[in-house]
Amino acid sequence: MTAIAEIFSQGEEVVCGQIVDSNAAWLSQQLNELGFTVKRHTAVGDRLADLAGLIEEIAGRADCCICTGGLGPTSDDLTAEAVAIASGETLKLDEVALRHIEAYFENRLRPMPAINRKQAYFPAGALRIDNPTGTAPGFALRIQRCWFVFLPGVPSEMKAMFAAVREQLLSRFTLRPARLVTLRSIGIGESAIQQCLESLVFPDGVRLGFRAAVDEVQTKLLFPSGFPQSELQICVQQAAGLIGDYVFAVDGLEDRQGGDLLAVIDRGMSVKNYSLAVMETASGGLLAAKCRGRDWLAAVSIAKDAVGAARQLAVEPDSA
Repeated sequence: MTAIAEIFSQGEEVVCGQIVDSNAAWLSQQLNELGFTVKRHTAVGDRLADLAGLIEEIAGRADCCICTGGLGPTSDDLTAEAVAIASGETLKLDEVALRHIEAYFENRLRPMPAINRKQAYFPAGALRIDNPTGTAPGFALRIQRCWFVFLPGVPSEMKAMFAAVREQLLSRFTLRPARLVTLRSIGIGESAIQQCLESLVFPDGVRLGFRAAVDEVQTKLLFPSGFPQSELQICVQQAAGLIGDYVFAVDGLEDRQGGDLLAVIDRGMSVKNYSLAVMETASGGLLAAKCRGRDWLAAVSIAKDAVGAARQLAVEPDSA
């Protein structure tokens, strides 16, 4: 049976739109790769009753929840207190966590403000998660059916701590990750791709999805764990054949190199030992900017209009 996961973000700045919740997107990718099914993303402001209430709700419907934010030292950081209410546990000082926080300030030759002591208090029975880059340690514990993991909201700190969380989750859950294969295409829209694939009957359990990006459209085929490799290959080949030459790369197959459009072009230019000189007018350097840093980009010129471009190239402008 698939393990159900949720992402829970705390902070007025998230709810009010002052910052984009990039943590939730990143964590969802990590959990999906591990084999969880992520069902919900929820954000709550800095209100104790709302936080405790949401934790109680999630505890009864999810197997795992990763929470970010609210572990700082100030009065609006309420996560530990909310967890204590939801779990019925009291907050207790973790001496190891306190030593880590004190060492953080000592290493920077700064006195530790007294309020930072608050960050070393966890609900009784919680498992400490050390923070190698900041003052806010995380913690984890079970409430009802759900294993909760609480991490700082600072993305760099959260990501640095997730390696330990990953091992924790792998030891606690039996996970069977699905297999995602992505067909990348250019020059064709989602609706046209859907029409191309109308005649294709996908095997049971295979999910079809689309994502439109700036430079491409992605056709996503999600295969359940254990799906036969030979059938997967046939299914992908059939889908790619129906979409046709619009497909420029396929991600998720061991025998094919994927990547975005620039990565594909980069490989082709390098293999053929080609070079490229760019003269831009209306695009104002956007094309060259995409190619910057590539060994095969030989020269770049930008002109205000076609007349200016002709002058730089020492040719007669097109009179048409």
